[in-house]
Amino acid sequence: MSKYRSLKFLLSLGTVIASNVICISAALATTATGNQNPDFTVSVSLASRGTPDPDVAAAGNTVDVVLSVRNNKSFKFPPKVNQVQLHLALRLPSGESFDVTTNVPLFPDQTAKVAFDFSVTPSFPRGAYALTVEANEVDSTALASGATGTLTIV
Repeated sequence: MSKYRSLKFLLSLGTVIASNVICISAALATTATGNQNPDFTVSVSLASRGTPDPDVAAAGNTVDVVLSVRNNKSFKFPPKVNQVQLHLALRLPSGESFDVTTNVPLFPDQTAKVAFDFSVTPSFPRGAYALTVEANEVDSTALASGATGTLTIV
């Protein structure tokens, strides 16, 4: 009887884990990752919370945003800080774009991550939004790593 209970418990646990994996996969539908430059990996995620489709938000919904950049260079002693240039671009449904560029110091094997959320208000223009993140070492001529996350407000 105890073997039967153990098997039943393991099957139940497996079902719960599988359900969570399926839910997590759906929530990651708005995540994009880029590593065109092997030295840096960037990621951007836009996900509407509590909606059937995390790619779509309406007035009153909360949107979770996560931006990250990882320095993939190998850690060596003494450690050398790399100055990483981050370029963020937000494209509105009108086609208008807002750009910001800043430098961030990152050690090898270090990840910088920013997470925040915002509420969608009725004044937000309806349509497709795109948030692009690009990273490259300052003064480098190498290709930047880039990723774009999208969200539609209805």
